[in-house]
Amino acid sequence: KEKADAGAQFIITQMFMDPQVYVDYVKACKDWGINIPVVPGIMCLNNFGGLERMTELCKTRVPPGLMEEARVANTTDDAFKTWGVEAGVKMCRAVLDGG
Repeated sequence: KEKADAGAQFIITQMFMDPQVYVDYVKACKDWGINIPVVPGIMCLNNFGGLERMTELCKTRVPPGLMEEARVANTTDDAFKTWGVEAGVKMCRAVLDGG
């Protein structure tokens, strides 16, 4: 809030994997009178190892079933990347639908 009041023009969130986290955060910002754009921190999912490292490093809440879906998709680099694009599109749609 202090940064917004001091003139920040937008917020960029930390990486998240659960779209509801973003939706809840934007609502909390509005409840606190923070009315600047909130840019979602969506990470491109390029490989399973990177997904594991980043979710652990950032202490990211992962929706139920997402890591299992990622493991199943991790048969080849191309298969994982295809799944990653689909998962990213799904997350973007959920973020947009959530406001």
